[in-house]
Amino acid sequence: MAVIVLKHAEKYAGTHAERLAMDVSRVSLGSTFFEWDTSELFTFSPTGWVDKIGQVAGSMQLSGSKMRTVDSIMGTFEVSTSAVAKTIADKNATVHILSGNCWINPLATAVADATAIKLLSGMVLDLRVAATLSLISDATGASVQIIVWED
Repeated sequence: MAVIVLKHAEKYAGTHAERLAMDVSRVSLGSTFFEWDTSELFTFSPTGWVDKIGQVAGSMQLSGSKMRTVDSIMGTFEVSTSAVAKTIADKNATVHILSGNCWINPLATAVADATAIKLLSGMVLDLRVAATLSLISDATGASVQIIVWED
């Protein structure tokens, strides 16, 4: 088997019916599709969409990966040098920095110091938030999206 370089793998999401009806002529190898209605994750292979992620250690297989249910999505919002606080009481969350630099911490008011985690454009962080997640950026600003997951 030859090694395949995955240069442009995309991430798709939609319903089961939408995945089946999708024109795959321009889908890149290694791309993934998450079905909202079935919570199934598929990977695009040379034979089409498969519900197997691939082989691990030659014999084990990860298959039919079940995803968690989305509780809420905090659509894209801007963060500047003024702190933004988001209440995410006792939930798991995924923070995606779409552009810019952003510092996050569990304080009531975010600060860009040793108590914060600095995330750069394109970075994604999964974490559990006890109560509030505070965000702040530098002069460049940041675009952020947060997905809150049900337990």
